[in-house]
Amino acid sequence: MPLHELDTRLAPPTAADFAAARAGAPPLPVSPAPDFVAIEAAAVEGGSFAALVRRLSPCHCGTLFGAAHLARRLAPARTVRSAGARLDDGAPRALVGDLEVEGDLSVGAALVVAGNLSVHGVLRDAGPASRIVVTGHVRAGHIDSSGRILAGGDVAARGLIHGERHDDALEALGTIRARAVVGDEHRFEAGAGFDVEQRPLHAGACGEYVFDRRDPRHMDQLLTAFGEHWVQRLAPATRS
Repeated sequence: MPLHELDTRLAPPTAADFAAARAGAPPLPVSPAPDFVAIEAAAVEGGSFAALVRRLSPCHCGTLFGAAHLARRLAPARTVRSAGARLDDGAPRALVGDLEVEGDLSVGAALVVAGNLSVHGVLRDAGPASRIVVTGHVRAGHIDSSGRILAGGDVAARGLIHGERHDDALEALGTIRARAVVGDEHRFEAGAGFDVEQRPLHAGACGEYVFDRRDPRHMDQLLTAFGEHWVQRLAPATRS
């Protein structure tokens, strides 16, 4: 399925569905708790999962996370495999089930997956409109984030995880796992802690597990460990 067409039709919700979604949504370390009043008001209008996400677009990631828990009760899970894509037209995409992307995935709007997200290449999200919300695990080759990522499981990269923008965060209820995590005024929260190959040798502003891109000592350590190609690919000195 082309990712531009990604969506899931939802069955009409019942009072039992709303109650189960409220009970099943776990507490979040950073994002506010889901606004289930807004979720119920949007869900009773019916339609697809993407339509529900669109109605909730003014809401924070926690509410989209709650909507994903509701959607899991309203549609059977399926696995979608697709080539890489740029989802930068502002339209939300949503899936009940697992999404596997063979190449790179660039996200510029809301992408909500009630399941797991696997990207074989680079997962990028850009700007304040970009929100990646996944009830399960997020796995990628590398992750380059300047938006918000919220995962109910682990966030894992085979290579580097990089985040920038002080208003945004990468939030995992499980473990954040990578060869190294690099931040530029970006918040990282891992409910089950960090599992990293490299951590800063010198204390910095981003905590003991996160390299500060603004700290020359941290960047020197990264360049020594990984080489210029990897570091500049994920954490360039300047962005266009």
